[in-house]
Amino acid sequence: MDRFSLRSVRVRITAVATLVVAAAIALAGFVLVQAIESKLLDKVRTQGQAQLDATEAQLVSGGVPIDELKPFIIGTTGNVLILDNQGRPVSGVVGSAGVGGGEPSPFTAYLENGMLVDGTTEISVPFAGHSTAIPFDVQSTTVQTAAGQAYRIVVASPLDGVEESINALKGSLLTALPFVVALVALVAWLVVGRALQPVEAMRREVESITGTTMHRRVPEPRTSDEISRLAHTMNAMLDRLETSAAQQRQFVSDASHELRSPIAAIRAELEVALRAGERADWPQVAEGLLEEEDRLEVLVADLLLLASVDEQSISPDDASIDISGLVAAESARSRRVAVTVLPSDPVYVSGQADQLARVIGNLLDNATRFARRTVEVTLSTDGRTVRVSVDDDGPGIAVQDRQRVFERFTRLDQSRARDVGGAGLGLALAKSIVERHHGTIHVDDSPIGGARVVVVLPAVGAQALTKR
Repeated sequence: MDRFSLRSVRVRITAVATLVVAAAIALAGFVLVQAIESKLLDKVRTQGQAQLDATEAQLVSGGVPIDELKPFIIGTTGNVLILDNQGRPVSGVVGSAGVGGGEPSPFTAYLENGMLVDGTTEISVPFAGHSTAIPFDVQSTTVQTAAGQAYRIVVASPLDGVEESINALKGSLLTALPFVVALVALVAWLVVGRALQPVEAMRREVESITGTTMHRRVPEPRTSDEISRLAHTMNAMLDRLETSAAQQRQFVSDASHELRSPIAAIRAELEVALRAGERADWPQVAEGLLEEEDRLEVLVADLLLLASVDEQSISPDDASIDISGLVAAESARSRRVAVTVLPSDPVYVSGQADQLARVIGNLLDNATRFARRTVEVTLSTDGRTVRVSVDDDGPGIAVQDRQRVFERFTRLDQSRARDVGGAGLGLALAKSIVERHHGTIHVDDSPIGGARVVVVLPAVGAQALTKR
């Protein structure tokens, strides 16, 4: 994939970061311009108000003739005009068309168009033969002197300096903004690229892993962040896949070996019988072949059931089953040793009856294979779980073998012979079915001297109760 494509995480993160920073800088610049402009305007208005107050004090005191106020009135921050009660200018900077003469003044517009209005406004000021629009801040007040004369004082403070300062600030911000945004984009590109380097390394490593190289693992960064945890999780997944593949290969190997044994036995018996010709006892040969075929049929059925159980999951539509009935039915089957079922009330679990019956049957077959005289089945429940215990008085199972007996094709030393120990799939199949039903299975010591195999399953309604 092109690293500059819009589908690239690096490109998208860089673009989003750049846009966000650009928007933030633009907003901050706007707020800054507004704040500085407001501060400059306040300063101009404060100075204009000071001029207005000073002129008012001089007029009210009457200590200085109005004509002599002119030098004071002109000031440095604004233009001052004094009007009599008829609205005629009596003093101030008016311009070539009126009082004061010489300097361009906003008061020329007053003489031509009428009274100036307080506030910020643009006024056309004559200058060098043409009019120039300049923003002014206009403030006025009406006063009465000690002699009883009424005057209106008007102060017009030019804002062109404020406007020039703000324009200069805007120009600087607009010039700097592209450089800042470009710098942010570059930094985001480099930082995101560096952050994604471990991801790319993991991608390349995973891409190179095949069925024959499942021992390889992705590199784990020592950063303890999300990417490090992702790498750790991927390696854990690869561990599980490698283990599963190894188990599958071992399963195929073991299954091939187990299937080869009855086939080889059938072939050997047929070859011996053919060599014997008419002397062969063909009915006896047929019985031997049928016995091997039965063993082969059971083995194939167990393998198919194991494969189907591995691919299935428990369904909420599974029926509610009285497991005590299944125990009674399986115990009634003819076996080498009679099975005793200890009395109990009906107990219910959720699942598939045929599979749970297979679990109980396999446990009873295993127990009766090694029991001397006694096999007992006990059922109990605490309301949340159902416990099925199968005890025998046989030689028991050593502690170090109690996990291994549930592995496929496992036969302990005392049961190596195929005619005694079976194919080693009974307990493995029982474990798969029990786990599919969200239960557990384990081996303990039996109080009657041999082994106890315990199956624990959720009682009906226990799963829903747990979720609440």
